[in-house]
Amino acid sequence: IVGGIVILFAGGYVHRGTTAVNAALATVSAGAGFEISAIQLSGNRYTTPGAISQKLGFSAGDSVFAVDPQRARANLRTLDWVADADVTVRYPDKVNVHLIEKVPFALWQSDHGLYAIGRDGQPITKVPAADFKHLPLFFGDPPNGASDLVEAIGAHRAVAARVKAMQRVSNRRWN
Repeated sequence: IVGGIVILFAGGYVHRGTTAVNAALATVSAGAGFEISAIQLSGNRYTTPGAISQKLGFSAGDSVFAVDPQRARANLRTLDWVADADVTVRYPDKVNVHLIEKVPFALWQSDHGLYAIGRDGQPITKVPAADFKHLPLFFGDPPNGASDLVEAIGAHRAVAARVKAMQRVSNRRWN
């Protein structure tokens, strides 16, 4: 008996059988009205709908029972701009996806390109300068402690009006 079970698994018969059963169940559930008719997105400002769709693992027309909210959430969190996500199935035929995106605090010009960074100084992703020209600009070493510097400069309007860019030098001082 054990040998027969090993042969079924090793030969791929069990995998093919479960795949066929899942496809049949998806067809039956779609025919019963449990087909995803709409995926509603919210909270995405910087993340494109196409990137979100690729990471979800399902699309409109699939069975609503094929949706794994935890796996979809984990996949969405791998996107550069996404800090967290919430995927909710609304039976019989809708899925809501709400994203919480990282907030760009400043720009950092490194040797590898221009990055949006968060308040903690960590790079989010490469960005075009024209889209974020209102943000403070840093260059040089990674801008650890950038939020403290921006707040200190902001407290003095005369200084803030003249500052164009800030540079972190050897993780010790600012120019």
